Amino acid sequence: MTDAREVYLKGVRLSYPHLWEKQKANEDAKPKFSAAFLIDPTTKVGKRNIKLVKAAIAEAETQKWKKTGFKYKQDRVCFFDGNDVTDDEGTIKDGYEDMMVIKGSNERPLDLRNRNKSRAEKDSDPFYGGCYVEAILRLYGTEAGGSKGVFASLELVRFLEKGDPFGAPPVDDSILDDYDDIEDDEDDDDDMLG
Repeated sequence: MTDAREVYLKGVRLSYPHLWEKQKANEDAKPKFSAAFLIDPTTKVGKRNIKLVKAAIAEAETQKWKKTGFKYKQDRVCFFDGNDVTDDEGTIKDGYEDMMVIKGSNERPLDLRNRNKSRAEKDSDPFYGGCYVEAILRLYGTEAGGSKGVFASLELVRFLEKGDPFGAPPVDDSILDDYDDIEDDEDDDDDMLG
């Protein structure tokens, strides 16, 4: 890559993917395609990813302000500690504990790829929160919004492999053992619904 602000993340977990339809980050924001990526700082690839992100942040700062090392408000930087991502009760969100997180968005449609590098299609969407992906993001400094910040433009997401989905686990099929079998008899439809 020729732009030092651009990072190619390998083996990150996808979270909050809005890859096919735009979403608003908040009430006043423009709708964008977006996602968060979880980086494990204990792995070799995670350490590499973090080093690349920090270098891209420094380059984005230098290009925008001719110096680096700023302290940002929590909502003014795209790279942060996953332990700070909590629900209303203060519990760290599923999958975020001890991870580093980078978020990216784009108003333009994203380049979405399958594992074999072919273009992903919405009707066979391989992406979900918890799967492993590669991603390309371009970081930039801005003062839009009233104070300095560094954000990331999300350019490409490529599916790598399955991972445990975030959130509630799927229903175990054994739960169906507690329910009665239902025969396919159209005449009984009215009786079942009362």
